[in-house]
Amino acid sequence: MTKLVIVADHEALREGLAALLGGSGVDVVGEAGNVAAGLDLVGVAEPDVALVDIRLPDGDAEKIGDELSVSVGTVRTHVRNVIRKLDARNRVHAIAVALERGEIALDKVPG
Repeated sequence: MTKLVIVADHEALREGLAALLGGSGVDVVGEAGNVAAGLDLVGVAEPDVALVDIRLPDGDAEKIGDELSVSVGTVRTHVRNVIRKLDARNRVHAIAVALERGEIALDKVPG
């Protein structure tokens, strides 16, 4: 079973993702409302996958961009392009569509 951590500042988004992705081989082992709490949670829960909202407030999105060595604008552009290409309404819907189509699989974690 794939262990998943969700990091997003909107509780409704975290709950929706947990409901959508929980089960079917995915165990949501924790949720956090900001990057600092998310990093702490990752250290404790040792998940296989972490879903992180790139639009977190207080510079968190910038920190994530720095970690990936890309600008926040570049990351946001890629996210918008993926949503458009999947003909999805939003990021959560894009995840659901990609899972449904078999374009992503949470049980196939690299490493």
